[in-house]
Amino acid sequence: MSNKEYRVVGVYKDPDAGSSLCGMGGGNALKTNTQLASEMGQKEVGSMYFHIEDVTQANRLGEEIGARLTELSQAKGGRFAISDMSTVIKSVNQQVGIMTGVIGALAANSHLVGGIGVMNIMLVSVTERIREIGLRKAIGATRAKILTQFFIESLVLILTGGLTGLILADCASTHIASAQREIKPRVTM
Repeated sequence: MSNKEYRVVGVYKDPDAGSSLCGMGGGNALKTNTQLASEMGQKEVGSMYFHIEDVTQANRLGEEIGARLTELSQAKGGRFAISDMSTVIKSVNQQVGIMTGVIGALAANSHLVGGIGVMNIMLVSVTERIREIGLRKAIGATRAKILTQFFIESLVLILTGGLTGLILADCASTHIASAQREIKPRVTM
């Protein structure tokens, strides 16, 4: 940094190393405000980042932290303030709602197509097994018993496909959830 000499007073292990949330990548260096101001050619620090465990308290805590930092620093060129992200959150929630509706419509369409597919498979199964049906009728099977057999076959087919889909969806959602747990939310002040 401009051929300046620095004295290292300690080593800090960033608990979120590798995370690039809020513009903070891994390997952050902690510097004093005067050094930052000198390097950046500014009178004061432009922004600070805080991690708050309960994000529902972010606005209240942000205002308290901003007021306290302004008081402690005796900042002359301005004051510390929190960035309100509520409009961004509302917009994201609205987009998620739209996506949920679209995905729901696609799922309904998939169920319709799946139902038609099962009907066609069972129709082919019945037409290919006409001799078997005739033989069962000849030895005394009633229409209800034959229909029950095909109903059970279609039910097994639907349940097998449905359970397979549920297991795959559970595996995918578990994988996505574990990936999201690795990203810790940060609140920008």
